[in-house]
Amino acid sequence: MRLVEGEKMVRVLHILNNLGSGGAESFVMNVYRNIDRSKVQFDFLVRSKENGVMLKEIEGMGGKVTILPGFPKQVFANYKALKRYLKEHAKEYKAIHVHANSLVYVKPLALGKKYGIEKRIIHSHNTRSAAGFLHRMNINRIDKWVTDRFACSNMAGDFMFPKKKFTFIPNGIELDKFRFSQEDREKIRAKLEIGDTTTLIGHVGRFTHQKNHEKLLDIFVEYHKLNPSSKLMLVGDGEEKAKIHNLVSQNGIKDHVIFAGAVNNVNEYLSAMDVFCLPSYYEGLAIVLIEAQAASLPCIASSSTPPESNCGNVVYKNLEESPSSWASSIYKMIENGRHESDKEKLGRFDIRSVARYLEAFYLGGMK
Repeated sequence: MRLVEGEKMVRVLHILNNLGSGGAESFVMNVYRNIDRSKVQFDFLVRSKENGVMLKEIEGMGGKVTILPGFPKQVFANYKALKRYLKEHAKEYKAIHVHANSLVYVKPLALGKKYGIEKRIIHSHNTRSAAGFLHRMNINRIDKWVTDRFACSNMAGDFMFPKKKFTFIPNGIELDKFRFSQEDREKIRAKLEIGDTTTLIGHVGRFTHQKNHEKLLDIFVEYHKLNPSSKLMLVGDGEEKAKIHNLVSQNGIKDHVIFAGAVNNVNEYLSAMDVFCLPSYYEGLAIVLIEAQAASLPCIASSSTPPESNCGNVVYKNLEESPSSWASSIYKMIENGRHESDKEKLGRFDIRSVARYLEAFYLGGMK
């Protein structure tokens, strides 16, 4: 459906940390690919050049990307550049959509109001933060700037907007894209030299404290004792990658751990796996769990993961449980093999429905 004569396409400015493969970035890009771009266009302000794997795709779809100085390391330079950009370009935007793990980077909201952007959205993508005092101070402070509050789960909303109303926006994905593919499985396994009989435990996520790669390695060490014909594949990049490399060497599992790096075809890598393990300290929703379940992949995750992400194929474990307990659960899950997730529960995360909702919202049809 195209704009009728006289209607004007609206532009939305998305504020993100980077254009890597994290949950918030994946969500925005999934919406962008499925929204009617003749009606709504996206531009991006990011604070890091890291993993700009999506830059060419954005430009190809008609979007613009502006990289600001880093935050918080270059806080004053960042604020100066942010203010200059919004002062010059605010009139081009119907909405500014700030994606946040905490309420630390809220200047875009204040400046968005100052320079007249109509819709000013804060979108919670996490359930916990180390931000502390500054986050708590801004919980009520943002009321004077924000027009709408979004959250990727009820836990994420309650964390960022305690006792306030918010709208649950599912982290939609292209369900068909992530369905299990035997062809993709064979292709990725051949590329990485993984044998047909090798059991592959997988993880997708940035190398950060939140993702708890140390626990993941401990779990794999115990699982490898149960099944020596096994490997661990880590997909992603991040500031703790070198640290995890060292831990792999120290644990004597270097020959059994694959660092796949950041990829833009996660769906193919999920098909290559036999089980997905996510021992995170906390998650906003864990969109990657939705993707894994769409691929009919059995998943094991920490109990701190929001329940909205369970589409019938997740086993939850407490982080306080021993690595050997996690390993035993994985062993049983792999024995049961792959099976389809709950179609109705998965259907809530159909990106086409999410994109239609946000399209109507940006155009002014929903509140």
